[in-house]
Amino acid sequence: MFLAYSNNISGPLPVSLGNLKNMRIFRAGFNFISGSIPSTIGGCENLVYLGLAQNNLGGNIPKEIAMLKSLTDLILWNNELTGFIPKEIGNCTNLQTLALYENNLVGEIPGEIRNIKSLMILYMYRNGLNGTIPMQIGNLSFATEIDFSGNYLSGEIPSELGKIQGLRLLNLFENQLTGFIPTELSRLKNLTRLVLSTNNLTGPIPLGFQNLTQMLLLQLSQNSLSGTIPRELGLYGKLWVVDFSNNYLEGRIPAHICWNSNLIDLNFKSNNLHGNIPDGLIKCDSLVQLRLGENSLTGSFPSELCNLANLSALELGLNKFSGPIPLEIGNCKKLERLDLSNNFFTSELPREIGNLSQLGTLGNLSHLIELQMGGNLLSGGIPAELGALTLLQIALNLSHNVLSGRIPPQLGNLIMLEILLLNNNDLSGEIPNCFRTWLRAASLETKGSAEGVLAIATETHLRAQCSLVWKVV
Repeated sequence: MFLAYSNNISGPLPVSLGNLKNMRIFRAGFNFISGSIPSTIGGCENLVYLGLAQNNLGGNIPKEIAMLKSLTDLILWNNELTGFIPKEIGNCTNLQTLALYENNLVGEIPGEIRNIKSLMILYMYRNGLNGTIPMQIGNLSFATEIDFSGNYLSGEIPSELGKIQGLRLLNLFENQLTGFIPTELSRLKNLTRLVLSTNNLTGPIPLGFQNLTQMLLLQLSQNSLSGTIPRELGLYGKLWVVDFSNNYLEGRIPAHICWNSNLIDLNFKSNNLHGNIPDGLIKCDSLVQLRLGENSLTGSFPSELCNLANLSALELGLNKFSGPIPLEIGNCKKLERLDLSNNFFTSELPREIGNLSQLGTLGNLSHLIELQMGGNLLSGGIPAELGALTLLQIALNLSHNVLSGRIPPQLGNLIMLEILLLNNNDLSGEIPNCFRTWLRAASLETKGSAEGVLAIATETHLRAQCSLVWKVV
């Protein structure tokens, strides 16, 4: 046994390593070992565990590793290994963990991997692998976790994956996979995490996904999926995270998506969904992030959303919501991002928005850092209470409404703000003195009517007393 992990060992591995024929465990990860893995490693015929993760090893994985018939764990992640994965690795028939991720490996995943029937953990993510996923992968009947994400894999997802009944994690995101999601994946009753995002997948979401009762994380975003979301999704399981954003999905949001009150993050942004937000979702107490922007959703702003104590991000922009923004919006104490832009909201901005940061003395200071309300039909004046949102940083967008009156000087309290958009309204009066100071500090040209409507500082961040980007009003 050799244990030397988490030290400052440097230099290459000695060629004489192969003389240690009775050594069973070699662990030297988290060091600064360089050079290549010597081919003499094949001489360690009784080696069970080889751990060299997080070093500076380069070169190829030697095919002589195939001589290690007793090897159960091959841990080589986060090095600088190059070349192909040797097909001879299929001779290591006792392997249980194969961790080659975060290297510079190229070529195809060898089909010979089918011979490692004892394999449980298979991690090859963040390499330069290409070609197709071998259909023989279905022979890995004991596998529990497979991660091929962050490569250049192409072709279809093999339906044979549906044979691996014990599979709990399947990550194939950030590849170039095409075709339909195989319905056979619905057979994986133990699956807890399925991530297929950022590929070129088409077709519908398999109906059987709604019956995967152990599923916690389901991410299918940034594909070209179409059809409707399975109607009973969430009814039988305990979903935590669901992300179907950036697809072409139609129909309504499933009514039971938060049936078991475990849902934390729901992202259906940028699809073609219509209808109202279902009652079961607006009363989902566990919800932290709700992203439904860039759809065709209708109805009024559900005031019940303001009772969700854990909600930190609410994005409803670019839909067809209408009616007033409810006064209860001030109850969303933990909001960091609120995007209601480009809808048909009417009436005045509720002054209660200012309450989102007025409980600091009670230890419940708001985390609101972005407020997007541009592109609506909001009228009346800009509430001075917005000046209480002192943690606003990314943006305050009230542009393209029908707001009138003066710019409240209290907005000068937003000293962390980077972007303030008030353009395309009916504002009048002079620029508050605080804003003039900022403009002078940045040597920016001001423009406006004789009344001094507002200033222009396009695509420029003021780095003086605050960081603001101005747009003309």
